[in-house]
Amino acid sequence: MNTVKSIISQFFSRPTPCPARQAQKAQLSVAEQRRLEFLQKNQILEQYYNIVSPLEFLQSVFRNLDQEHCIVFGKKDNQKGSVERIILEDVLDYFQFDNVYIPYCSFFNHFPKNVLAKTLFAFCIDIDYVKPKWLESLIKYKINMQKIKPTYIFNSGQGVHLIYVLAEPVELYNSIKNKCDKVLKNLRKKFIIKGQNKNTKQIYKVDSLRLTQPYRIPGSLTKLGQVSLIYKSVCSRKVEISELADWCGIKMKKPKTIIKDKKKNNIEYLPNGNIRFYQHCLMRCFEEVQEGHRYLAMFALSVVAWKCRVPKSELQEALWALVEWWNDPDNPYFDFSHPIKPQEVEKALSGYNQKATLCPKERLEEWFGFKFNPPKRNGRKRSEHLKRVHASRRGKTRELVRLYLEANPEMPISEISKISGISRPTIYRYGKELGLI
Repeated sequence: MNTVKSIISQFFSRPTPCPARQAQKAQLSVAEQRRLEFLQKNQILEQYYNIVSPLEFLQSVFRNLDQEHCIVFGKKDNQKGSVERIILEDVLDYFQFDNVYIPYCSFFNHFPKNVLAKTLFAFCIDIDYVKPKWLESLIKYKINMQKIKPTYIFNSGQGVHLIYVLAEPVELYNSIKNKCDKVLKNLRKKFIIKGQNKNTKQIYKVDSLRLTQPYRIPGSLTKLGQVSLIYKSVCSRKVEISELADWCGIKMKKPKTIIKDKKKNNIEYLPNGNIRFYQHCLMRCFEEVQEGHRYLAMFALSVVAWKCRVPKSELQEALWALVEWWNDPDNPYFDFSHPIKPQEVEKALSGYNQKATLCPKERLEEWFGFKFNPPKRNGRKRSEHLKRVHASRRGKTRELVRLYLEANPEMPISEISKISGISRPTIYRYGKELGLI
C-alpha cells in the first residue's frame, strides 16, 4: 500500500518550478498559454490513441445519421441559448461555432429536458482543468488501470471527456433512469484523485452533471477557436449497461422482453385487447386531451391500436383526423395556442409495435392525461359482479338475435353473423330457443 502511495505522490505531486519555464509563461498571455496546452494535450493523446472523425463518432453513438436530433447553442455575447433540431448528417454545418453542444440521449418532442428523456446512448464524464503535465499520468494511472476503459476520449479545450458508448441504447423509463443516474455518479468517483498534500488536494475537477447534459460536439471549435479532436483506443469497445452497473455496484434488473420463453419455439405475447377500448380512447382524445398531451396521446393511441389489433391504415386515418380537429380554429372544445405539426403523426406511429403489448395501464393514463375509471360493483365481489354482467350480456344478445331473425326471416345465418358480429353457433342456439329457426 505504501508503494502505491509513493508512486501516486511521485506522479501527482507539484513539480519543482523551473525558472526558464516560468519566464516563458510570463511572456505569454492566458489565452496563448491555454492554446499551447491544448496542442500539448493533443500530442499526448496521439501517443496512446487514434484520431477519429466526428461523423464516425456520431455514427458509433447514435447508430443512424439520418435521424433527427437536437443540438443546443450556449449563451454568448449577451444572447440567450437556443435549441435546434437537425439531421445528424448536417452537423458539419455547425462546426464553425464554438458554443454548440449535443446530448448523448434522445428526448420526446426533441426538447432537451430531463423529464422528457427518452433513450440513452452513452455515458460521459466531464473532467475540467486537465493540464498537459497531469494528462499523461491520468491516462497511465487512472484510465488504463480501470476494469472497463472508456470507448472515446475527447479533448474539449481545458478539459477532457471520457465517453462510454452503450452496446444497446437504454430506454429511460423512470425506474431505469434512476439507476442510470447512480451508475454515472459512481463512474465519476472512479476518476477522482486526491493528492497527499494540502496544496494538491484535487488536481483536476470531475464535474457532477446530469445524465441529459449536452456536451461540446467533437469537431467544433473550442472557446479559443481551436478545432476539438476525439480519440479512440485500438482495444476500446462499446459496453453493456448491465456490465457498467455491476462494475459500479448497482443492481439493475434486465429490461423486459417480449419473448416469453426462448426454448418454446420463441413464443411471443400476442395482442388481445378489445376494439371497443380503442374506440373509447379515440373518442376521449377528441374531447378531453389538453395542450401538452397531444403528441403523447397520439403515441398512446398507437399503443392501444396495437393492443386491440386495429389495422395500421385505420390508425393513421384516425391520427390525421385528430390533428385536423386540434388545429381547427373553429373547434368548439379547444383553443390551443400552438398547432400540432403534421410530422408528429409519423413519430407517433412508432408506438405501433410488439413492445406495446406490455405497456401498463398507468403509463397509458400518464400519456393520455386522463384516467380509466373501472366499473363500480356496488360492494359486490368480482365473481358475483361478473355473473350479473354475463347474464345481462346474454339477455341483450338473445334480444338482438330475435330482432334480426324476425326482421330478416329469409336471410342466411352467415350473413346475419357478419352484420351483427354474433357468432353463428350463438345465433343457432338462441334461434332454436325462440322457435325462429
